[in-house]
Amino acid sequence: MTTRKNQSPDFRAKVALEAVREEMTLAELSKKYGVHPNMINSWTRAAIANMAQAFERGKSDEARAPGPRSKSCNAGLRRYSDHDRWIHELKQPTAVMR
Repeated sequence: MTTRKNQSPDFRAKVALEAVREEMTLAELSKKYGVHPNMINSWTRAAIANMAQAFERGKSDEARAPGPRSKSCNAGLRRYSDHDRWIHELKQPTAVMR
């Protein structure tokens, strides 16, 4: 069984741009980059759908960023930070009472 490859956003953009240019077929791009043609199709559709965001005026990058994290995500982060604090306290030397 093969493992999933997590491609970087830069790689996805490069492949999608080549697909939009239509200088090569999907089969050729798939062979060139070692990616399934369906993935190239989905990356191309996503690139075309989000292309207008590159030309928006008056919005900073922060305004385009997704909203705040959900409560469950924040709770998970708190739980991990509490665990790290507990581990740190275990590693601290204890004072010896005489």
